Amino acid sequence: MQDSTILHRQVHPSLVQDNKFSSKAFEIGSLPVGQIASSVFVPKDSDNNQLSVYNGDKFSAEESHDHYIEKLDSAGVVSVSVEECISIDLTATEDNLPFDGHSFIDFITLNKSQAKIKAKKLKAMAVARDWTFKK
Repeated sequence: MQDSTILHRQVHPSLVQDNKFSSKAFEIGSLPVGQIASSVFVPKDSDNNQLSVYNGDKFSAEESHDHYIEKLDSAGVVSVSVEECISIDLTATEDNLPFDGHSFIDFITLNKSQAKIKAKKLKAMAVARDWTFKK
């Protein structure tokens, strides 16, 4: 992956209000109208602090959505770049597990509070880009 590589993140329908995403796609709590939650960018404990994303060099936003909804729900896709991750001291790694093109943004060294702060920053970057795919 290059610094310019776009990383696609799926947004669960529960993290969307009025077809828009907010910083709440990256946080837990109620959503303002027209927003996604910043929790979209907070890895779950089951993720081992590695936030799953699709490598945009291998999947378009729409292709990532189509692949994801074969098994899970997604209201659409928001994206950040590797460079944007680096700008806030996060790394992005392509591990190709469980599929070719699977990548993750590494939150492993962060506590929950730090992860929420970084998630809000990622959300702001994604919001500035807007939906990269919306079903």
